[in-house]
Amino acid sequence: MNLITKFRIKRAIRRFILRLPTLLTKDYGKRKHYTPKQIKATLDRHSLRSTHVLYAYAIFAHHDSFYQHLTDSELDTSVNNYDMMREKVAEQYFNGDTTFDASSLDTSINTTSDLSDVAGGENIDVGSGNSDS
Repeated sequence: MNLITKFRIKRAIRRFILRLPTLLTKDYGKRKHYTPKQIKATLDRHSLRSTHVLYAYAIFAHHDSFYQHLTDSELDTSVNNYDMMREKVAEQYFNGDTTFDASSLDTSINTTSDLSDVAGGENIDVGSGNSDS
């Protein structure tokens, strides 16, 4: 994985962590997990596009629904691995604790660790809804 791809994934995770908890709660109420269909609908409804949407599913969906939602082309579990994706998010925001769920995001997130370095020190407008790619 090249440096630009890593940067884009990190930026997408940050946007999902910062924006989706509020939007999903507004759309579906506060839950521990949302379905990939609900997550996608919320992303579409609020014009939050990303080529890394599977990270949103790994963050907010239950393990089983994550794999049930994957298309045949996405079933390469060496790349689209729920546990590996959650480990990456946990390292970035939860001090390595992969037991986080959607209901814990608004109170447990360690936003101070990665708010500026995701953009190389520059401010990012997370409210823009612009594409990550």
